Amino acid sequence: MFEIVPSIASADPLNLGGALQSLAGFPCLHLDIEDGNFTPNITFGLRTAAAVAAAWGKPLDAHLMANHPQRYFVALAGMGVSSVAVHYESVDYPLEALHAVRSLGMKAGLALNFKTGWRDVLPFAGSFDYVLVMTAEPDGAGERFCPAMLEKIRELRNHLPFGTSIRADGGIGDEECPLVLEAGADTLIMGRYLFACAGPRAAADALVQKYGK
Repeated sequence: MFEIVPSIASADPLNLGGALQSLAGFPCLHLDIEDGNFTPNITFGLRTAAAVAAAWGKPLDAHLMANHPQRYFVALAGMGVSSVAVHYESVDYPLEALHAVRSLGMKAGLALNFKTGWRDVLPFAGSFDYVLVMTAEPDGAGERFCPAMLEKIRELRNHLPFGTSIRADGGIGDEECPLVLEAGADTLIMGRYLFACAGPRAAADALVQKYGK
C-alpha cells in the first residue's frame, strides 16, 4: 500500500481555507515553503504556514525549498509540524541540518533536485527518515513529470536502509502513479492533479484502490 499526501501549494492562494476544507479527509498535508531564492517561486512564509498549521490540526509535512533552511526549524517545530525535508543542494553540511531537525522532535527528510545523483545521499543514510525525490522542477514549461527520475528512485530503493521512506514529488497524476510506485516510491506528493478533481479525497482513494497492492 502507498500513501498520497496533498500539496497545499497547488491550491488557489486566495482560498486556502476552502482548500483545507476540501482536503479534510487526508491524514497529512504537504506544505512547500519556497523563498524565491533557492527556487524562482514564492509560496508561503512562516506566518501563512502557522495559519495553515493551526487550521489543519493534523500532521503537517514541510518541504523547505529555501536557502538557509535552518532558519525555519524552530518555528516549524513550534507549529507542530511533524516532518521537514531540506534540500541537499541548499546546505553545506547536510548532517548538521538533519540532526537539527531530529533534535526538535521532527522526522528529517533529504530532498533531491534533478542534478543530485542517488549516490550523493548515501553517506547520509541513517540520518534521515525519508528522501524526497523531485520528479518535476521549475522549467518554464509547465513543470512536467520527468521519467528519468524513475531510475533514481529505483537505485535509492535498492541502496537505502530498510524502512527508509521514498517520496516522489512533482507532476504526478493517474498515468505517472504506477510508474513511481513500481520504481520504489511509497509516498506520492500530489497537488495539481488532486485540485483539478472535484473531490480530492475521492480521487486519491480511487488511485489507491487502482494501484495499491
